[in-house]
Amino acid sequence: MENKITLEDFDNYHNEVGEDFCDQNSHIIDHKILGGYIIAKFPEMASDILKSLNNKYCDANELRNTFSEFLGSDNDDEFYTLFAEFINLTTYLKANVQKIFNGETDE
Repeated sequence: MENKITLEDFDNYHNEVGEDFCDQNSHIIDHKILGGYIIAKFPEMASDILKSLNNKYCDANELRNTFSEFLGSDNDDEFYTLFAEFINLTTYLKANVQKIFNGETDE
């Protein structure tokens, strides 16, 4: 069984690549499912998350920003902890994130 994705993995990625994971890899994440997951975990954020999801340019990066704004925090640790929890519930997304962390590409 593969290792679980953790906040530390995202921190290591950020330190190695110099970019935020969602900034660079938002295209691999189904933002609508992630948005639904956030709403299920934090119903008090529902209207803000739905507002973001209704934006035709919404992606995981925008959801991260909405989450952080709602909490009134510039620190993304809470989002990435939640994001890791979400990823660990999946098979395909988790495998793709592991590939990115390992420097593998599909090309």
